[in-house]
Amino acid sequence: MPLLTLTMELLKKGKIMNTFVDVLSEQEIAILAHRVSKVIDQPFIDKERDLLIFTKIIKGIDRELYQLLPYDYYMLVKDETEGVSREIAEEIERRVIPIIINEINIPILNERQKEKIIGIIIGLIVNAMVKGFKIETGQVA
Repeated sequence: MPLLTLTMELLKKGKIMNTFVDVLSEQEIAILAHRVSKVIDQPFIDKERDLLIFTKIIKGIDRELYQLLPYDYYMLVKDETEGVSREIAEEIERRVIPIIINEINIPILNERQKEKIIGIIIGLIVNAMVKGFKIETGQVA
């Protein structure tokens, strides 16, 4: 079994993992917020403020996913030419949803609302990790 060498590049990636990093661009976050607002048909306050709430939740999930997933896996949301299979994406989604539900607090929502919104957002993001899909191109189902 070959010995892996820890390069400075890998070491830097590891150090970055302990910081808060936003992987998703503002445009990607806005696209996701609009998609969530279409699925959640009952506004909490009004559509504009709901978009702000969804944006904040998406940013929190983005940071949590960055911490949880291997760097190269999470970066697949930016690359539609590379990606995981649909089956692997579904497995990642199944595993991370309960973890993130426990990590993110949204006091203005009840548990059912929180679980639904987080599940929708993670589903959209993880689907963008599938080869051929990307958030920015609107190809996320």
